[in-house]
Amino acid sequence: MNRLPKRLRVLTVLLAAAGATSGFAQATVAPPAERLTRAQVCMERAEFVKSHRWDEETETWALESLAMTKR
Repeated sequence: MNRLPKRLRVLTVLLAAAGATSGFAQATVAPPAERLTRAQVCMERAEFVKSHRWDEETETWALESLAMTKR
């Protein structure tokens, strides 16, 4: 009976270490290779707006082909 609390403490420490490690791994994100120019961003936005529609029901962007089949 004396060993149970010690085992629980060890288990708690191991779980905390595993959680901290996975949190650190998710936080490290590689920076983008190069910054986009304003013209590139405008072009990407224009292409997105051409191929997507705002869905009022779900309040999200939907592909144009999916939006046409729902109507």
